Amino acid sequence: MLASKAISAQVVTGQWQPVAPNDVQPLSPLPQEGLFGFYQEWNGTGNLVLTYGNHSTKPLNLKKTIPSGANDRIKSMVLQGPLSNTQIVVFDNPDGQTDDDYAVIKVEGTLPPGIRVVIPSFDIGAAPGVFWDGGSGNRVVEYFHYHNGLDGKISHISRAVGQ
Repeated sequence: MLASKAISAQVVTGQWQPVAPNDVQPLSPLPQEGLFGFYQEWNGTGNLVLTYGNHSTKPLNLKKTIPSGANDRIKSMVLQGPLSNTQIVVFDNPDGQTDDDYAVIKVEGTLPPGIRVVIPSFDIGAAPGVFWDGGSGNRVVEYFHYHNGLDGKISHISRAVGQ
C-alpha cells in the first residue's frame, strides 16, 4: 500500500473548485452505500466500469484484474457515503508507482450516508480541488500529480483508511 508520506511530499497546496461546494449531483445510486464507483466518461456518466467497496483495502492492478476491461477506461468517479477518513489513489502506473500521473482523493472527516460526490475528472490541475464541503472539516478533496494526463489511463487503484 502506498504510504501517505510519499504522496504528501508532492502535493501543491491551494484551492481550486471545479464545482461549487456542496454540489451533489443527482445520479442513479450505486448498488449500496459506502462505495466508490468508477465511470468510463467524465462527470460520473457512461458505463460503470467498476465499484470498489468501503471495506476493501486490496490494491487493484487493472491490467491484471478479472474480469478484464477496466484498464485505461476510467475518467471519473463517484463516492457514496458513508465514508470516513479515507483516501483512494488512482495511478497511471499499473504497479501503483508515483513516477507517472496519479491522483489522491481524500475524504477528510465524514461523508454522510446518502450523499454522493462526483469527481468529474482526475485531471484537475496543480492545485487541490474541493468537491464537497460539509463544514466542520468534513470534505472531499482531490490532489493531482500531473505528468501527461490521467483521464482514461488509470491502471491501478489503492485505498488507505485513517489518512
